[in-house]
Amino acid sequence: MSTGLSLSELRGGYAAGTLDPVAVTEAYLDRIARENPRLNAYVAVTAEAAREAAAASSARWRAGRPASPIDGAPVAVKDNIDMAGAVTTNGLPGGRLAAADAPVVARLREAGAVLLGKTNLHEAAFGTTTFNPHWGMTHNPHREGWTAGGSSGGSGAAVAAGLAVAALGSDTMGSIRLPAACCGCFGLKPTQGAVPLDGVAPLAPSLDHVGPLARTAEDALALLEVMSGRPAEPEGRWHPVRLAAFDGCPLEADVEDAMPPLDLPALDWPGYDPSAARKAALLVIEAEAFEALGIPEGASDELRGFLDYGAKLAPERLAAARGTLRRIREGAAERIGDAVIIAPVAPCGPFPRSRKAPANQAELLAFANLTGLPALAFPCGRMANGMPFALQAIAGPGREAALAAASRAFGDRGASRAAGSGR
Repeated sequence: MSTGLSLSELRGGYAAGTLDPVAVTEAYLDRIARENPRLNAYVAVTAEAAREAAAASSARWRAGRPASPIDGAPVAVKDNIDMAGAVTTNGLPGGRLAAADAPVVARLREAGAVLLGKTNLHEAAFGTTTFNPHWGMTHNPHREGWTAGGSSGGSGAAVAAGLAVAALGSDTMGSIRLPAACCGCFGLKPTQGAVPLDGVAPLAPSLDHVGPLARTAEDALALLEVMSGRPAEPEGRWHPVRLAAFDGCPLEADVEDAMPPLDLPALDWPGYDPSAARKAALLVIEAEAFEALGIPEGASDELRGFLDYGAKLAPERLAAARGTLRRIREGAAERIGDAVIIAPVAPCGPFPRSRKAPANQAELLAFANLTGLPALAFPCGRMANGMPFALQAIAGPGREAALAAASRAFGDRGASRAAGSGR
């Protein structure tokens, strides 16, 4: 049985009786056993609990009473999110046994999802590579020894490699969208506040989000409905634009060469400077991360350096950084209106372990976190080196369905010019 299935394919098979959650779960567990030693996407597999959940799902489908459209879907959970009975490490040494599910995990269980285990992440979710010094590197499914992105690298690799039909990730400055882009799947950062953060290890609470990584945009929307407890808003009218402030961000050659022609009108965002905004956001993250984490025992020297810097940050400098972020966010919903911004995900693509992560890797990602707007990374062909290439779409609050529509229009590079009429 193939594990490269979408939620809609699973649902159709379950409804028709051609697929069964027990057999599907065993197929995913078998693939994890074969492929995870190479990829290191999972740090813990909860096989017995998954089998129990699958058996209960199978009974519901046979009775014609599935709990939800995602009943029986094998899903992975990033290891900074509490899952009852499993250890939450947050990518650090040791960890603690979670006594209860985070609300977002509880909603998945109630909807009948089969939780397969916990996925690897960058240390304390503070980074972009998932080169974890305590739990090992997560490898890109397309090329061993290359980054899967971060900090939700294990979740991105698990979905792209067919080790889960979908996974949960967290996104403070691009940590869902970057792994999705690096691994070749879809990554949705919802509107800020749409998904509860209780039971999620904080990094920077003013910027943290939780969202799904999935094989299709429609799957991501279906998961978001469960995670948020609300149906998605209708797609409505939308028109594609480029963000004028991104025009000055240099792209590396492989990304520049892979970019489809985007002859789109420019959306101005007065006063927005991507580099200055990223630097201000990093100061806020460092300060909030120290407040949330302190200096964890066993933390790497790199993480200690970030947290120590946040601890010693001058109050006036932090206040200035917060002021910068506040001005960026002010009036964001009105300014974007029914536009959908189309942009590259990052100035570089995946890279080997030997390369240091570029300082500007989040330059194009931070905007959606700073404004709280929803954003979706979606595959858009491949680069000349054979690695996945992706674009991202950013829309107004609650307009995740418009993001899915934009991914359909722009995901095929050959169709991108014809997509400009909107809906």
